[in-house]
Amino acid sequence: MAAPVNGLFSGEIGNYLRRATRWIPIETGNYPYVTARVRAKKGALLSEDVYERMLQMEIPQIARVLGEGAYKEQILAFAAKISGVDLIEVSTSRNLAAVFTQIIGFSEGGLRQMIGWYLDRFDVQNVKTIVRGKLFGATPEEIAEDIVAAGSMEESFLKSLIELPNLDEVFARLEPDERRLLEHLSPLDRFDAGLAGTLTGIGDVRPLLRRLAQRGVLRTFGADEGAT
Repeated sequence: MAAPVNGLFSGEIGNYLRRATRWIPIETGNYPYVTARVRAKKGALLSEDVYERMLQMEIPQIARVLGEGAYKEQILAFAAKISGVDLIEVSTSRNLAAVFTQIIGFSEGGLRQMIGWYLDRFDVQNVKTIVRGKLFGATPEEIAEDIVAAGSMEESFLKSLIELPNLDEVFARLEPDERRLLEHLSPLDRFDAGLAGTLTGIGDVRPLLRRLAQRGVLRTFGADEGAT
């Protein structure tokens, strides 16, 4: 650990340095350690040769190849419940969540906060998935399959939201900052006009969404009639 400025300098120089350091933004975090750990994880990535071989395989063969590598734990955990493309999709998304959770777990200081901001997008997407699922009558099991618990919300908390009987209780369980985050970031993603109308109580929101899309506030919305 670096020695404090007081121990190295005294008098006018020391006072000057102390005043200067108050205005210099100093990032905190264990950058070298996290960088080394993340670089080490590159060894678990699939190589180009593996991808080329997968192009010649059937779905069960692809699942078997994934089960022999970094996705083994997830493949084994879900193989008895689902199969085919669903097994591959769920296993890879759960592995992604596990990796991001590990990274933020061994990060410290400002670096941890910065990574947390990046992973907030998963919290937003997960809440939107739960809301859409409940609006369209999906079962809790179907909603849970599309959850990627890679943000600050733990999987157990997300599952508790899925089990709630209505949307009012879902939003009541969210912290004020989480609700604000959802409100600010949800327009940046694909948004269904019907869902927007239900959440806002406006009714036909397609003209409003179309204006927002023209201004570049959101990329696209809807899969229904009048979508853009």
